[in-house]
Amino acid sequence: MFACGCGSPAGRPSYSPRDDDKHLKPYAQTAVPIISAIEKFESTHSRLPVAIDEFIDETGYTESTWPGWTYGPHENGYTLYFTLGWDPVLMYSSQDQRWVYDPGDGSATTVVKFSGLELTHD
Repeated sequence: MFACGCGSPAGRPSYSPRDDDKHLKPYAQTAVPIISAIEKFESTHSRLPVAIDEFIDETGYTESTWPGWTYGPHENGYTLYFTLGWDPVLMYSSQDQRWVYDPGDGSATTVVKFSGLELTHD
């Protein structure tokens, strides 16, 4: 979690992330192996895991392997969510294959691009 209000999304309600945002990219990086494992599961089973328990049983990933991330399957793919404080959330959408920052205060979300994050879709 962000610990201070010194330019972090959690500390400033008007925070406007940029591509390769230095505060958000470390969190996105922690999701890369999770995304790869979910994609591998889907490739192997021709479907997404219905619940996190099924995914954990198949891959060996545990809640402690990916602390902070929440998996949400839906009709057109899945979304990973990481809560960045009280309200802000960083999300990865498999449907759009993009990252979105939601300030959680009712204002508009922002698509954020991260260079150097290699997502392997086996």
